[in-house]
Amino acid sequence: MSLAKVSGYVQKGPYLNGTNITISELSTQLDPTGKIFTSQIIDNQGTFEITNVELASHYVERKADGFYFNEVTNKNSTSQLTLFALSDLSDKTSLNVNILSTLEKNNHNKIAAKLHLCPTNRLTALTSTLFQPFFSLIGTGGRIQ
Repeated sequence: MSLAKVSGYVQKGPYLNGTNITISELSTQLDPTGKIFTSQIIDNQGTFEITNVELASHYVERKADGFYFNEVTNKNSTSQLTLFALSDLSDKTSLNVNILSTLEKNNHNKIAAKLHLCPTNRLTALTSTLFQPFFSLIGTGGRIQ
């Protein structure tokens, strides 16, 4: 798979210019292949872009490690935070990394052990599991039952 550009945003509050971004190719079983692409955040909105991406598989893990704008203190963070995300690039080239994508990635191994599904179905099941509490609240008008 050859992609001219993979881009997106990294946000907790927006990650700051210079934050390191790594995209690692994963096998069809979602294991690292050793192929890695690196870049940096290019502005203080959390924007990243990696060009000329050549992959044997369409699964990737994204990692962002750096400082971010803290919307609570209205200042840049004083310590670094690492966020992750898993993606299937077969139908997209825009990728975002955030707190929810990190929770999703961290729960992946638990879901994978319980469900014997292909990687695409694992990612779908993982997303459904992660967002189920939010969907439940929407169905009740936001009231916790």
